[in-house]
Amino acid sequence: MTNSPNKCSKFDSCDSPWCPLDVGLGKRVWYVGEEICKSQTVDKPWWVRKQRSLNRRRPPSLVGRAFTHAEFIRVFSPTIHKPLTEEQRQTRRAQMNQINLARRINSKVGDASTVSCSTKQVPQSIG
Repeated sequence: MTNSPNKCSKFDSCDSPWCPLDVGLGKRVWYVGEEICKSQTVDKPWWVRKQRSLNRRRPPSLVGRAFTHAEFIRVFSPTIHKPLTEEQRQTRRAQMNQINLARRINSKVGDASTVSCSTKQVPQSIG
């Protein structure tokens, strides 16, 4: 048995082009600023929360852009990172240690240069 949008209590008053229960979801487009699912009884997928967030923020680069469902999923899906191997962890630790050391050295040099700049003598002209 498949779900259909008319099983939703908000079906008659809903203006959302994307319904989580709609089997034809891939045929429709959604624009930032358009209605989103308002049902309280349907288990909403992650992309409904993302739509709500985009509607709140309305990024200028996305306003007026049409998204197919597949494109929306591809662009906004959460990224899952693979865990690092022990060798990769050690390499990154060594890189971070070098960066931190360089920062400490630069901050000490920076402190000394600010002191020397403030006591710098101006050469007098030979007259």
